[in-house]
Amino acid sequence: MSTLPFNISLWNARGLKDTTVHDVITHISTSYVLFITESWYYSPMRLPIDWPQFHVYGTKVKRGNNRGEAGICALVNPLCPYPVIQLPSSNNYTLSLKVGGLRIHCLYLPPLMHNDQVLEILESIPLLPNTILCGDLNARMGDLLGDYASNSRGRKLISWCQDRELNVLNQTLSHGQPTFYGPVRNVDNQQLHSTSVIDLFITNITISSLLDPSILIEHDLSLCSDHKLMTLVVFLG
Repeated sequence: MSTLPFNISLWNARGLKDTTVHDVITHISTSYVLFITESWYYSPMRLPIDWPQFHVYGTKVKRGNNRGEAGICALVNPLCPYPVIQLPSSNNYTLSLKVGGLRIHCLYLPPLMHNDQVLEILESIPLLPNTILCGDLNARMGDLLGDYASNSRGRKLISWCQDRELNVLNQTLSHGQPTFYGPVRNVDNQQLHSTSVIDLFITNITISSLLDPSILIEHDLSLCSDHKLMTLVVFLG
């Protein structure tokens, strides 16, 4: 593989707007691929941009409006030097691409999904060499990621990763850095955001093989979402 930086960006849009996507692209010009969870796009919607795009469509909300829910989108930088192929997926919660020698599976797993279904979806992903999982899994892993809380899904995901010797890159590269900023709440007369670490990068590539890796989280960038734009930077030797 090339020793050039291989940048992968991730963002939960909470409803993608045509105007917003242009703002996002200006901040990830060095990324090869941008994965967007909760696009809320349903078939046959497309973004009016010249970047190649891939979709796992969500569903249209049945409440008399034109918005959707769920959905995952991937935008490929026209300057990406690697061939990009969409891989088949056995479910509507995973968008899978082969980018050069990497297999990248982006997931959006809704918070109300039963843990058994979460594990079934994870088990359906082939963990071939050079695989990266990313996305909003709504799994809170507590102390492992420097989050102040955990949930049952997070505890099951920790066990699942440990059993397969997978590295949760947020643990080593962005420990304690929130990816989600919820509503402001008052604590001891101070206004504080409710935060969590739920947008993740996970891989079976050994840390030693990821030359000088980093995760950049755009904490100060507002893009009309309560999730933050993230970029994984790795040098693949």
